[in-house]
Amino acid sequence: MSCHTSFLLFILCVFLSQSVSKDLFNVSSNVIMRNTVLSHHFGSNYSFLHHKLLLSEYSLGNCIGHYFEAYSCAMVLNIEFNMQSIPHSMLSNCTLKIISMLPTSIQVPTQRHYQESDIKKSCPCHKYCWETVQSSWFEYLESIQQILQRVLHSIPSHLCTAQDHISTVFRDQLSLKNRVTIQYRCSDILFMEGDKYGFINFHVYSDLIPLNTKYITILSEHSNRSHEGIICGNIIDALALYLETKFPFATILVQRGGDVMEAMLMLAQSPVTICSASTFCFWASLANKGIAYFPVSKLILGGNMIALRDKLRSINTTRHLWFIKEPALISFSHFPHNLSLILGSLTKKPSKITVI
Repeated sequence: MSCHTSFLLFILCVFLSQSVSKDLFNVSSNVIMRNTVLSHHFGSNYSFLHHKLLLSEYSLGNCIGHYFEAYSCAMVLNIEFNMQSIPHSMLSNCTLKIISMLPTSIQVPTQRHYQESDIKKSCPCHKYCWETVQSSWFEYLESIQQILQRVLHSIPSHLCTAQDHISTVFRDQLSLKNRVTIQYRCSDILFMEGDKYGFINFHVYSDLIPLNTKYITILSEHSNRSHEGIICGNIIDALALYLETKFPFATILVQRGGDVMEAMLMLAQSPVTICSASTFCFWASLANKGIAYFPVSKLILGGNMIALRDKLRSINTTRHLWFIKEPALISFSHFPHNLSLILGSLTKKPSKITVI
């Protein structure tokens, strides 16, 4: 779920960033990173970071990432910080409630002033900071994880959804310990090349899911998100059928669309979570207190999962987040509409499955 994966969504983000709080951003000085400005300047010195959290249903993971980088940059500098939430009109009250629980300010006892060049040197990442180790959020990973766990474990996930949007079976399984939640990203990555995005081989799921699992929930985007909704539906149906053969005593539930924050809460609270390459699921996996799996991808820290693994080991006595190294993510950019080739690639047994 990313602003930069869709040109139209990118234009929407740019429009919002130019139209909301326009006076503040015109009066303030330079933008030092995405949606973040320096303000309260005295001559050429600055003492305040102001961040606009631009919320959109299809870019929630990236928008949270921009916020964490700005927040962590303020921590690095020991400078005052303020966050202003700018919600999209389509977001649910649940999403707004969860976002409101994020820290909105940092107060420092002694006001400090910095040259703009010093700030950019101390906070060198200015764009997609989840993609690089040279980022402030990675330096403050422990604080970020604590914030995510506090926020995403404070509300039961089923309370976010109206009664008519969720079945009794689905609601009941949320409290069970022997359940697995899969985030399955599809429509916006079918055409993508490179090593940031891709699809996970079906055998990886059956290898990682515990044998005693009673409920397996597959979460994916709504079928009307793109023109690829039909083919993604066929892929997800094939995955559900595959899992039914591997786990005949488990109930397989598929949810396409729905409240995005409910999905993030489910991924964070599930005893076992398996993510696609997605910033949305990455933040949820950091908050997970059970076991979460995330594919090795250059989307996160340029693929340097060893650095992330080692840092998490130094923070937590119990390991919660693991990384799927082999087989690598599969790209269908050369044949995005050939369902036969797609399913053949996804169901082909890999030579080995490695988790680090």
